[in-house]
Amino acid sequence: MKTISKIAVMGLVFGLTFVLPGLIAVNSAGAFQEGPASGKISLFRADRRVYIPRTTVIFNIEVENDGPTTQDYQLTMVAFGPSGDEVFRSNVERIKLLPAGERKLVQFQWSTSSRTEAGVYTLTAGLRDIAQFDVVFDSVEKEDGIRFEVQAKPLIFLSDDAVDFGDFLPGETPGQNIFVSNIGNATLEWSITRVPDDWVELVSPVGDVRDTATIVLRIKQDAPINRKLSGELVIESNGGRREIPLSGKVRGVFSGDLERLRAAKGLYRQGETVALEYSVENDGTVPLDYSASVTLIAPGGGVAYDGVAVGENVRISLEPGAFQPLTFAWDIPLDAPLGFYEAYVTLAYWFDLDLVFYDALDPVFLKASSKPAISQLIEIKEGPLLVVDPTEWDYGAILVERDTGSANIKITNAGGGTLEWELVSWPDWIDIAKPTTLKNVGGGNILARVRPSLPAGEYSGAIRLESNGGDISVPISISIALPATATPVPTATAEPTSTPSPTATPVPPLPTSTPLPSRPPPPPSTSTPVPPTATPVPPTATPVPPTATPVILAQATVEPTPTPTPSGGGCNAPLGSVSLASGLVNGLLLLAPLGLVVGARYGRRRSKR
Repeated sequence: MKTISKIAVMGLVFGLTFVLPGLIAVNSAGAFQEGPASGKISLFRADRRVYIPRTTVIFNIEVENDGPTTQDYQLTMVAFGPSGDEVFRSNVERIKLLPAGERKLVQFQWSTSSRTEAGVYTLTAGLRDIAQFDVVFDSVEKEDGIRFEVQAKPLIFLSDDAVDFGDFLPGETPGQNIFVSNIGNATLEWSITRVPDDWVELVSPVGDVRDTATIVLRIKQDAPINRKLSGELVIESNGGRREIPLSGKVRGVFSGDLERLRAAKGLYRQGETVALEYSVENDGTVPLDYSASVTLIAPGGGVAYDGVAVGENVRISLEPGAFQPLTFAWDIPLDAPLGFYEAYVTLAYWFDLDLVFYDALDPVFLKASSKPAISQLIEIKEGPLLVVDPTEWDYGAILVERDTGSANIKITNAGGGTLEWELVSWPDWIDIAKPTTLKNVGGGNILARVRPSLPAGEYSGAIRLESNGGDISVPISISIALPATATPVPTATAEPTSTPSPTATPVPPLPTSTPLPSRPPPPPSTSTPVPPTATPVPPTATPVPPTATPVILAQATVEPTPTPTPSGGGCNAPLGSVSLASGLVNGLLLLAPLGLVVGARYGRRRSKR
């Protein structure tokens, strides 16, 4: 029995191994003989024609079994970039047992990135037999491929979509950072256009930014307190607009109180200084910086002084539970209205004056806070008034080293109270003889003398007085001149009416060439005259320099009337040109008339005898 079982099993194994595959092969051969296997790509397209970086491209491919029998397929897709290189290859999509005449839609996806090149892309596809890879049923080549475009576009990316600074104490400055990057394929240009700058400080960046940067934010030290803080940071870019919510909260109990307020005295006068004392306490749970300011209400109800308005509010830094005494001083104007004034203190947060901790001037605040109204009443009466007489002093005009007398200026108080005045300054050309001290009380006189031996000139200046009843300057002046002296009258000097040119001055004629017209011609002389044939000396003698002749000296005399010279008279040559021989001849001619006269008288005497 066991042997029969073994034979049966062996027969079954043999049949499954050799007979069944043969039957299957016969059936397959019969089916193949019914018609060849086939398939085609009936639809191939992208869901859009244009894409931007960091988006997903969806490709739809429809496969149709146009053969006579059921068929198995494998489908692949390849994308080529603008440069022609392969940028994407899909996984093999297996389509099994697709009945004849049926279609199947297949989707492929490809995600672009910030590094995806901008330009036109081409899609190709291939449909093959699942068992025999070499059998290609259909294909879409590059020449006929599906085309789509990836545009160049910057895309902004933020590390945080919202920023919460958390809880912080007043005065603390926690910070937060936001990382900005470009996930596009073009240059990103962006800037921060809005930030809640009442409590957030933009540390960086400032202005326009390109591509990647870090936004640094910080809470301001003077951020408002006692409320939840919120706002929005806005970024504008060529890669999109982003709005980032910001939030934060100041923790703790914020409070402050005025302890007391009192004046040094109740009565003041115009020109005096009001002195007030008060204390501030931090009754909260966190350290705070307070602003304390004093307000004075005038008798008519108007504001006589406002510390905040004039910028004289005081900053006080206090820890929880601490207090600090303060003093306030106000110089009462000389023209301040007389009557009763009321002083108040306002306590606020230093960094936000709208956050008030104490204000007795505000009835609504007092009612809401249940705090008592604290104020101080003072009275102002008429104060001293400085008056001088005369209001200016002119010493007049004096001569050098003459006595000028003294300027006498009277000081009086035309107001109430006690006048306190001080000599502040005066010109250096006077001496103050009275008073002997610079600071004085009540009325008085100022005696000022001009210093002796001042040189001649004009002097001016002022005597300056300061007091609790006003300040006054008294102008003073003096004119100092030299004494008059006799001025000698200079003797008149006759000036020649004309200065003749040396060439126009005639040379006086020699005596030998001028006859005596008052006498008759003498009788013939027996003496032998000098023969006129005497040989003249050649004019070769060196002439006397013109500076030695009398002609130049005549320039200082009145021009004489020239005397006519008879024809045949003496030599007209200049004296400096006469030779020695010519001089002897001229001398003999000069003595000849005398000889004739003597000879005539001698002849008369002889005839009388």
